[in-house]
Amino acid sequence: MVRVDAMERILSDQIDTTKDVYAELRTLRMTKNQQRQEENDSDHQELMSMLNVVLQSIEELTKKVENRYEVQQPAPPEPHEHARGDVERIKISEPGSKHEKSVLKFLQGVLEARMETCQMKIQHLVEHQPCRPRGFKEGYIRAGELSMGCVFCGARGKHSSDSCPEIADSKRRTNGKVSEILAKVFPPQDDGTSLSDLRETRYCASYGGKN
Repeated sequence: MVRVDAMERILSDQIDTTKDVYAELRTLRMTKNQQRQEENDSDHQELMSMLNVVLQSIEELTKKVENRYEVQQPAPPEPHEHARGDVERIKISEPGSKHEKSVLKFLQGVLEARMETCQMKIQHLVEHQPCRPRGFKEGYIRAGELSMGCVFCGARGKHSSDSCPEIADSKRRTNGKVSEILAKVFPPQDDGTSLSDLRETRYCASYGGKN
């Protein structure tokens, strides 16, 4: 009798230890997802700041070109007291030399290319959202999970039970997260019996709903 009690205490301690380990793993996963989200936000802010710098540079170059054109325009000639005949026509020169124009045109092309690259990166981040939590969706899951269904709403191959949209109570989803993550449908046996009452957990792949 004493030996049975000792075994029960040992098993109870092992179960408590296993629960603590799973709780710690869930905490680590939440922390990792939060860190990834913060990194994505930081990258997005950095891209936006780069884009603002490029826009400011283009505005400054445009203002410099306009100011240079206004400065280089010659003033109208003053009339000479002893001038005779028609007034000489003065040819207004273009702003800057050909070399300066080519340099400004090259810089403008570089800035426009950088703007286009930044806009493409921002669009890619907005559309694809890398490092987001993985869901049970066709195309990037294991083939065996296609037959698994949510234990709450019965949807198969779409989402896990802890993210079921039909259940608003997060505590209820959390309680069913480990013991009944996914219900797997088994084909009928030769003797007519069904194994649909078995449960396969998402994290340890054990049957019976126990870890």
